[in-house]
This record gives sequence, C-alpha cells and structure tokens, in this order.
Amino acid sequence: MGSVKLIAEFCTLWLLQAYLVEGRTITRNDGRVIGGRDALPGEFPFQVSIGYIDETNVYHHYCGASILDEHHVLTAAHCGDVFNNNPSYGWFVVAGALNVSDTTEKTRVERPVAQLYIHEGFNYPTLQNDITLIRVDGEFPLDGKVISTIPLRNVTLNPPAECTVSGWGQYSPSPDAVFSNVLQELDEPFIPQTDCVRAYENFTLHILPGMLCAGFLEGGPTACHGDSGGPLVCGGQLTGVVSWSGDCIYGTYPAVYADVAYYDEWIQKSLAKSIEDGGL
Repeated sequence: MGSVKLIAEFCTLWLLQAYLVEGRTITRNDGRVIGGRDALPGEFPFQVSIGYIDETNVYHHYCGASILDEHHVLTAAHCGDVFNNNPSYGWFVVAGALNVSDTTEKTRVERPVAQLYIHEGFNYPTLQNDITLIRVDGEFPLDGKVISTIPLRNVTLNPPAECTVSGWGQYSPSPDAVFSNVLQELDEPFIPQTDCVRAYENFTLHILPGMLCAGFLEGGPTACHGDSGGPLVCGGQLTGVVSWSGDCIYGTYPAVYADVAYYDEWIQKSLAKSIEDGGL
C-alpha cells in the first residue's frame, strides 16, 4: 500500500497538477497499501472502489471508499473534488469486487455516482476536512457477506490499538505508481496524537484538528497512491479515511487519515441532507 502521498506534498503538488489528463489514465496520489498482502474474498465487504469506465469499457480505479448504507459511501474530499470537476468521465462505485480489474466477477456491483457532499470546509493546501459523502444511483444489494456496511466510530480512538488499512493503490516502493488489481490489506498500529503531530512538525503539511495517524514512526509499509478515501478500521469500526502522507513510497512518514469520530456530526447531517435531497 505504498504511498499515500496524495496524500500530502503530492497532494499539493502532483495532485493539483495531475488530476485527470485527457487521453491518459489517472495515476494520482490515491495510494495503495505498500507492503500489504492480498485480501481474502469477503474479508472487506464494506470496501469499494471509485473510478470510471473508458470508451473501450475498461474500468480505471481512482479512489477507495467505505459503504455506510445501501445508498451511501464515505471517501476523501480530495477524491470528491476530482469527481466533481470531471463529470464527463462518468464515475462509478464498485462494490463486491476483490480484483477490481475483473469485470466478470459474479459478486461485482457497479453503481453510478449520483450526488457528492464534499465537506464545506475542505482546504486543498492543508488537506483539512478531507472527507466526502457520496450517494449512488440505485442501491447496493447488501448481503452481510460480500457487500455490507461498516459501523462508524463516534468516539476518538485511544492507543494502543491495532488497525487495518485496505485498498487497490500502489503496492511497491517505486517512483512509478503501479496500482494493484487485487485488494490489499495491511495491519498497522494507531499512533498517539502527540507523536503524530511531532512526526510532521517539520514537514510541508501539518497535523490539524480532524486528522489522525497510523503506521510506523520509524518508517515502514503504509497506504499510498490510489488508496485515498479508503478505510482505516480499528476494532471493527471505520476509524479513519485515507488522506495523505509525507512519503508513502519509502514509508518514512506514517499515513494520515481523516478522523471519522471527529466528523461524526457532519456525517450524520450530510446523510440527512442526502435523504432529503434524494427522497430516499
């Protein structure tokens, strides 16, 4: 799951420069889990991919997300911003997939993105409030096995705690962002907030309210390009949304996530607004 750099400096530099370029596949900093392992069928039934289908009917993964209910997924605001600014690509949410490139998987379900609710306080230069709610067109056939929801953490996590991050992002330490076809997962420890702040005190971006860290302070595998928007799960609850990292390729910084508990009120208000807007 390598480099969630778009997770930061990449976010402010590459992300802003290489969103979607006509005629080429988007290889943005949405991170994949570097140093992870292949997930098992049904191991992460709440994990979805968001991407687009090109004119040759090939699906291109772009960001991860997590299923909240049959109509909604939660992802990163920097992902939603790209979708919002490039509507012509026709964005889809793919659930029930292990190999995201295999469109013949029997459990695979595709739903078009219907509505975006990007946090009104999202700030690109700082990546604060990096969270977005998406309503899909139609609904997910929740079965509790291959496609299911995940409960949201509404109380900030305290260490020590073991967590898991998953995604289809970059999976090897290389300057070239090569995404994984098969869903990857990586176990990593939750990092105390004081250590998280200290790890980034001399970096371009800083840890702000609503951010938390997981990974290894001494360096190690983490989420990376292509993993953005995906889930950090701790104790069976969605605890974080993959946001950014100082260097996911070589793992010299821990990954930074939007703190789901911090945004609990915003998530609930956004769900209520979506239901009102969509008449669900």
